[in-house]
Amino acid sequence: MSTSPFELFRRNLKPLMIALTVLAMLAFVVLPAVDSWVRQGGPGGGDNAVVASYKGGEFTTGPVNKFTQNHYRTLQFLQELALETAQAGGTLKVPGFEFDEQRQQISQWGINSQPSAPTSVSVQLDAQRALDLGFDLDHSAVKVWLNNFSDNKFTDTQINQILRRATDRQMGQHDMLEQLRMHLLANAIQQTSLAGLYASGRSTIPPAEQFALYKRLNERAKAIAYPVLVDDFLADTNATPSEAEIQRVYDEGRDAYPNETSDKPGFRRRSAAKFEVVSGDFETFISRLAAEVPEEKLREEYDRQVAAGGFVVPDSMPGENTVPPGDVPPNESDEAAEEQPAEPAEGSPAEPMEDTPAEPAEETPAEPAEETPAEPMEETPAEPAEETPAEPAEETPAEPAEETPAEPAEETPAEPAEETPAEPAEETPAEPAEETPAEPMEETPAEPAEETPAEPAEETPAEPAEETPAEPAEETPAEPAEETPAEPEAEDQSSRMAGSEVRLVAFRPQEDAADTEPQADEPETPADEPEAPADEPEAPADEPEAPADEPKAPAKVRPFEEVRQQIAEQMVTPDAFSKVRDGIAKVKEVMRKYSVEFAIYQAAVEDDTAEGPAPERPDVEALAKQYGLSYELIGPHDAVSIQDTDVGQSAVMTGQFQMGASFPQLMFGGQEGLYSPVETTNFRSGQSFVSWKTEQTPDEVPVLVEVRDEVIAAIRYQEAQELARKAAEELAAEANASPDKPLQEIVPEDRQEFVFDDLGEFPWMLWLGPGRMPMIWNLEALNRVGDDFMRQVFTQPLNEYGVAPNETKSVYYVVKTTQRTPEPEKLRDQFMQATERDTVRGMMTQETLELRQAYQIELTEQLGLEFNEDE
Repeated sequence: MSTSPFELFRRNLKPLMIALTVLAMLAFVVLPAVDSWVRQGGPGGGDNAVVASYKGGEFTTGPVNKFTQNHYRTLQFLQELALETAQAGGTLKVPGFEFDEQRQQISQWGINSQPSAPTSVSVQLDAQRALDLGFDLDHSAVKVWLNNFSDNKFTDTQINQILRRATDRQMGQHDMLEQLRMHLLANAIQQTSLAGLYASGRSTIPPAEQFALYKRLNERAKAIAYPVLVDDFLADTNATPSEAEIQRVYDEGRDAYPNETSDKPGFRRRSAAKFEVVSGDFETFISRLAAEVPEEKLREEYDRQVAAGGFVVPDSMPGENTVPPGDVPPNESDEAAEEQPAEPAEGSPAEPMEDTPAEPAEETPAEPAEETPAEPMEETPAEPAEETPAEPAEETPAEPAEETPAEPAEETPAEPAEETPAEPAEETPAEPAEETPAEPMEETPAEPAEETPAEPAEETPAEPAEETPAEPAEETPAEPAEETPAEPEAEDQSSRMAGSEVRLVAFRPQEDAADTEPQADEPETPADEPEAPADEPEAPADEPEAPADEPKAPAKVRPFEEVRQQIAEQMVTPDAFSKVRDGIAKVKEVMRKYSVEFAIYQAAVEDDTAEGPAPERPDVEALAKQYGLSYELIGPHDAVSIQDTDVGQSAVMTGQFQMGASFPQLMFGGQEGLYSPVETTNFRSGQSFVSWKTEQTPDEVPVLVEVRDEVIAAIRYQEAQELARKAAEELAAEANASPDKPLQEIVPEDRQEFVFDDLGEFPWMLWLGPGRMPMIWNLEALNRVGDDFMRQVFTQPLNEYGVAPNETKSVYYVVKTTQRTPEPEKLRDQFMQATERDTVRGMMTQETLELRQAYQIELTEQLGLEFNEDE
């Protein structure tokens, strides 16, 4: 008898095949169904939990999750179908859908593009409302919509293939069509509900409402206000409210966070944490290190900077007038010089400045004695002012001619012609006709100058340089060529070349001209200038020549003690920045190492595989002290209160002076757990931080017993608000009954100082420019006024008192509007201009959004829709 397994298989082939078939059916049909039943609707399953309830029923986890998954897969399918349509050359032809061809993705879906449980509930409710109102779609209509979406580029079979590929075969055609049907019905009811709010994608706010918004920005008002404080009435409230009232207020605020800017109660607890914070302040490090710099190092640095031209005290502060009365500053216009004519030297006729101005050294070549040959200007440019008898204007400005007459000849030799060129013969000859005929103006044009030196003559030399100096070259540039009269025909070529060089040299820096200037005792002469006659008197031999280079007075510098701290801080600043960064980095490395060890240990504890004690937590305070950093343990703080601290105002630095996530976002946004170090920077204070959370409490809704005292305080505050409002209304009525009586005489005597009778002129809102929403005008004298206060001021009759609360309803104001400008007719005329109406476009959009939100809130209240936050 054979015992081969193959023999046994052949003998029992039929029953074995039946058994294998049954097992296959169990594995591929029955078991998945059982698993789905267990997960979705079986005993103990979580899919029967209620996600949301409303007046007509409830939504459980299973159906909601399935709808959400199909929503996500439908979006995947539409994305793939849009790509295929674009590649086939088609165009999307359904309303609400926009495809970005550059990015190759859908920019607007036309249906809700945020799959979530609340979205699934809202879509199904809207679809049901559409059916109740008579809207309906079948799958054939949805297929027509799909064909329009794909521009009829694909058959139904091809669309199904795209669906399977996009969803990885996890969604069938029926589910896809049903999902689109529900979304299209929801869109229909939403568009119907919002009909009239938009037209061509723009808000359809009526013109009257637009004008009212325009007035908020452009109308101005003056008002008188007196505050009635809610806190003053707390003592008059009931300290033991009823249990029903306590429960009512608790239910009203149990899910809301406390908000200082709202009058609504809030008892929900935000997540709070304690933090260890290590910080380094750059200014502290700089001051600390500056005090340690040796004195000799400071003096060496001081001497080095002084030698390099540092710490120089300016002769005058900007805007200070340092020119003596009657003098003309060097940078004045030439016309100023014309107002101060020089007094002629003895033996020479007086010449007005506008006819014979002195020319700077580098602009007019000097007239030499007969033994000095003329040199071309390109070889020996005119000497600068400091090397000729003429001094620079900034050292000794020229004085008016009547104050500095020409000196006798024995004091100063005659000046060269480069400082005082001869005037035209027909006006005033510079020298006697028999010795040196006057040079025509067209040969050597006179340049206007700011000084008033005397005209040279052979009988009477000009005034000494130190009393009436000529203007330096750089302050009186040469006359442009086009303004110079043409030279006479008798002039030779060398003279014309010399004149050309004069114009070029005038634009050179002063120090460059000094390199090639002639000696002071050898003045330069143009070739065409006639030589002086032999009988011309020589300068006295005993008169000293002007120095070639007069030394400048040493610049005044700030004393060492005055700049000592500044030098010390300059020397240590780079080291201070390095020490702060290095210290923070070293502390962070120790904290990071512990963070990794702690995370590994916590994971082991959760898996019941932990062995040995927990890792030892580092002494962060000792680490901070070791590197000269500051340490503090702060908290508990929540995401709001932490913003009042220095570290709470810091942020991650993602690049050079670029901020990333803020500290509250990191610590309370779920990104960082316990003992996870974060390095941040506060750009305002200049501090660097490394910190971590050491303890944290979760966000929670407290039970009534935990917040009972807060609830009672909220009830009493609401009662005090009502008492304050009534008191303000009574005061306003009394003031209106006596219109001629000032408000100060009506309010209590001890509160008369709180009557604000001069708030100035103010608008309702402040326009911040295109693309930005306006903000309520801030009246600094009052406490957080909002729309309620502004509405009262800008709508109540003039010169009548009314009552309006501030934004938080902690103060009720008795307020009278005394003036509103401009007149309504003028505002209407302005409003009729299209550019003026554009200023309220953003406000119109905001109004439309508020209408939509109000509609959704009202609909939710009508349906009694409530979400189970535990699911």
